[in-house]
Amino acid sequence: MSGIMSWMIAIMFACFTIGCGESNTSGACEEFLTEYEEFADEYIAYMRKMKSNPSDISVLTASASMMEKAAKFSERADDEVCKGNSEAVKRVQKVQEKVAKAMQ
Repeated sequence: MSGIMSWMIAIMFACFTIGCGESNTSGACEEFLTEYEEFADEYIAYMRKMKSNPSDISVLTASASMMEKAAKFSERADDEVCKGNSEAVKRVQKVQEKVAKAMQ
């Protein structure tokens, strides 16, 4: 499970390196951020399910899917879809805080 968290941290890092600049979110950036927020919610639900029953076979099979999704978000973040967007950085920070709080 730490692998997925590592991907999420990589995504956060990629978004932090996009820098600060324009305050409005482009269509592609908005789509990326919305999908990333949805992925984070899915990840939180997955982790809660895993904590409640780690031997559940559906949790084990979902692990590969979650890793794949995290990798895709990392690639998209590397594409700089939100480059120069300070609002994007703020949204990614909020998502990361939400995930971290849920994992406590």
